[in-house]
Amino acid sequence: MVITGFNMHNWIKSSIKMFADTKLWTTISDVDDKQKLQDDLRKLKRWSDKWLLKCNPDKCRVMHVRHNYPTEYYMEQDSKLCKLIEATEEKDLGVITTYDLKPARQCAEAAKKATAILRLIKRHFHDMNIPTYRLSRANSEESYKVGPRIETFNIRRTSAST
Repeated sequence: MVITGFNMHNWIKSSIKMFADTKLWTTISDVDDKQKLQDDLRKLKRWSDKWLLKCNPDKCRVMHVRHNYPTEYYMEQDSKLCKLIEATEEKDLGVITTYDLKPARQCAEAAKKATAILRLIKRHFHDMNIPTYRLSRANSEESYKVGPRIETFNIRRTSAST
């Protein structure tokens, strides 16, 4: 018998996604919506306690997406109410989400990583030609992982200079 608590959509009024962590969200247009979300947080905490799944309020974040309504949310921990921390951005599965939903921060991080890879290739392989590279790739399993990037880089550089 498989027991899941993932039929939460029956008793949680907000939208919910569960994977490695839980995302709970709703549109806040008045005080009642805020209260519904707070009630859902309370229900989620009760569910996690029932199933002996620790929920750490210090790791929980609140992000106000495209609004500045003064809302505060709380979770109970050891019979004390803990205010949840507000965040302006969150990273989940490698994707950075900001409060204004603009992709600038995500693009900047991707460009930074790509530039670092290109600098690494240029610094360590600027004297290497394709036959030398293929010989070194045959001798090293580690260089094989970077192989297609370097080979493409060398082919583009060679064709651009002719």
